[in-house]
Amino acid sequence: MDAHPYSDPASSPESDALSEADASPALDSSQDEGPDRGSAPDRGPAPDRDPAPDRDPAPDRGPAPDRGPALDRGPAPDRDPAPDRDPAPDRGPAPDRDPAPDRGPAPDRGPTPDRDPAPDRDPTPDRGPAPDRDPAPDRGPAPDRDPAPDRGPAPAPGRAPAPGPDSKLAPVLEPAASVKPNHGYSKENVYSKERAAKEATETDIVSREPTVSARNLSTIATAVRQQDAQSKHRRKLAEIQDALAQKPVDLATLRRMAISEGGLLSDSIRMKVWPQLLNIQPEDLPAAPGRGLRELSKDYVQVELDVKRSMRRFPPAMEEEQRTNLQEQLMDVILHVLDRNPQLHYYQGYHDVVVTFLLVVGAPMTAAMAEKLSTHHLRDFMDPTMDSTKHILSYLMPILERANPKLFDFMQRSEVGTIFALSWLITWYGHVLSDYRHVVRLYDFFLACHPLMPIYFAAVVVLHREDEVLSCDCDMPSVHHLLSQIPGDLPYESLVSRAGDLFVQFPPSELAKVVSLQEEERMAISTFKDFELASLQQRPDTVLRRRRTSPKVETPAATSGTALRRGTNRLLKLAVWGIAGTLGAAALAVFNSALQWAPDFVVQLFH
Repeated sequence: MDAHPYSDPASSPESDALSEADASPALDSSQDEGPDRGSAPDRGPAPDRDPAPDRDPAPDRGPAPDRGPALDRGPAPDRDPAPDRDPAPDRGPAPDRDPAPDRGPAPDRGPTPDRDPAPDRDPTPDRGPAPDRDPAPDRGPAPDRDPAPDRGPAPAPGRAPAPGPDSKLAPVLEPAASVKPNHGYSKENVYSKERAAKEATETDIVSREPTVSARNLSTIATAVRQQDAQSKHRRKLAEIQDALAQKPVDLATLRRMAISEGGLLSDSIRMKVWPQLLNIQPEDLPAAPGRGLRELSKDYVQVELDVKRSMRRFPPAMEEEQRTNLQEQLMDVILHVLDRNPQLHYYQGYHDVVVTFLLVVGAPMTAAMAEKLSTHHLRDFMDPTMDSTKHILSYLMPILERANPKLFDFMQRSEVGTIFALSWLITWYGHVLSDYRHVVRLYDFFLACHPLMPIYFAAVVVLHREDEVLSCDCDMPSVHHLLSQIPGDLPYESLVSRAGDLFVQFPPSELAKVVSLQEEERMAISTFKDFELASLQQRPDTVLRRRRTSPKVETPAATSGTALRRGTNRLLKLAVWGIAGTLGAAALAVFNSALQWAPDFVVQLFH
């Protein structure tokens, strides 16, 4: 049996036991059930071993403490047997694969073309003798190092070194009192120059790591945002496709997708969703509008002028022939809608709405959508007068008054009114926005919402520019010039969300009451009857004729005037009666005096 690799066989108790076992007789071979391994090889004479050093006697640890009887844990619980598993299914023999097709012999590529010989290169220029370098600085004598610790005598050949004081087995193989600390140990003796250089390099890398992370932080954040946007785009696209695939179409989901951030994502999706938002089915399209209405329509001249001025609404990179063709289609669609609905009246700016649909869904669907919008969302703008349009504009100030009283007061003092938002409203912002993406994004929002949503969006645009408005002069020209121009860098997504919040906070039904009261309090409406009555009272003959032919119209002022005249007539009558009585009494007194002085003369007068 081999000796323990980390102990001295001559001094260990285990070696003594093994020696006694070798001196005892061998075991009965009949008890050995193992195979016959043959005779042991001749290892030669045992080498001379050093005598075991004297060891200190083991300290007396005393009797072992009484630990008490072992706890009775009871019988082990019965475990359920392992469930039977189904045998693996028989997959059958592997299918035969088709042999590889015969590709035929490789084509003959012909002989390799001769290449031009390498051009002659210029000889290496003579760089001259190497410059003299400064001699190496004198670093001085090497510092004295601590002597190496005494590791003891070298172990005998073929044996492992004896365990040192730092070995984990030292407390087991030797008494604790024999372990002595190594006073020659020092940290400087362990690390070499290479290790010190490596640590310096690692420290430098760690110190530079925050700088590298800060430099790449914006790039990492941008990549994360792009991945998040792509994930949201895929989820939204899947929801829209699922809503379109349902029978009937899920309009609630389509409206929610059109209002939410990003809108309907692309024109290819808008071609399918916009008609559904207006309840137009592709199979119900009318006949394509023709050019036969141009000579018959009374609005053709005005429509032609407006369409020719709409070049900025087409993409700049569009070819002239394609743009001209779309302008012809735009005129035919507008005249087609006006011809089918004689109650509608064309207004300047209507073509800005129609051209947006034409660029997205094409001429046939544009005719159907324009007709549906003209009879619903845009109906108030197509009246013979501007009264209905002004009524819708009158909703703007009540919204501002509730959302921002300070801004409302400033605009009221400037007397700017609401005419600056007229082109926003009647064109659905198509005439005032230069970016096509922003226009179609707002059309997604307006088609899915209440017809008054464009006026709520106008309110949030004014609220967003509060600082600009309050910083300008408080007069009508300055404020009107500022608000009539919409900047191109507006945060449209946040404005769309805020417009929806204002619609919920101040619904049109609540604002309608305020607008009606304001119209009743206007001077031109509330004082018109009094003005008309005052004009008629300047002609007495007209007033008398109206009293004879029509019921008398009495106003509070007329009633009070009549009562005043009646009281004045009574006082006048009393005054006349008093004067008459006084004159009569005086006449009677004079008459009696005359009778006394000239009775005969008076008798003669009465006879």
